Amino acid sequence: MHIISQPVENKGLTIWHVTRITLPAYFETSTTMVFNSSDTEAIS
Repeated sequence: MHIISQPVENKGLTIWHVTRITLPAYFETSTTMVFNSSDTEAIS
């Protein structure tokens, strides 16, 4: 049982780490895009 559950646990940790790194970057990019578009509209 332990042999089967180990890879699943590792896979879950990998997904967690990827999500933890990707989500902040995604939100940061979205926020930057929103600010950039609003800045462009304000300039024009």
